[in-house]
Amino acid sequence: ETAFMSGEAASRADLHLSGAQEEFLLKLAGIDVPIEPLYPFGYGLSYTTFQYSELEVLTPEIRLDSELNCRVKVKNTGDCFGEEIVQLYIHDKVAGCVRPVKELKRFMKIALQPGEQKECEFSLPAAELGYYDRSCNYVVEPGTFDLYIGPDSREGLHMEFELK
Repeated sequence: ETAFMSGEAASRADLHLSGAQEEFLLKLAGIDVPIEPLYPFGYGLSYTTFQYSELEVLTPEIRLDSELNCRVKVKNTGDCFGEEIVQLYIHDKVAGCVRPVKELKRFMKIALQPGEQKECEFSLPAAELGYYDRSCNYVVEPGTFDLYIGPDSREGLHMEFELK
């Protein structure tokens, strides 16, 4: 009878599995591995280290006909020359349909000597905050957005801004 039951209905008691047998079956199915990717999008190695600081949104409230302006400082904190790709991601907190958790919108490659610091500025028109809805219409909805700037999709600095 349990052979025809779904995986949810067939519990350890129904199948008379011991804890060790259940653990073995879960490992066999690959359920013991983490669900996150090993490396985030945009990840890269370097011979030096970088520090992000002083993220500033110059326009915390924007309108449909304006643009988001922001800047961040990046410093080479290591002993070697290095190049870094500074990445800007956004997330629409509330939308008419499901949106990506982080959406890459801008990036900039900078070269820094040891101890050197640069200010990176980004500009993003409000029209680029939209998406195609279920009817294939391009929609730009007002609301609160998250802004992330960092070395990859997992690390970095975070702020919010409002589209009116």
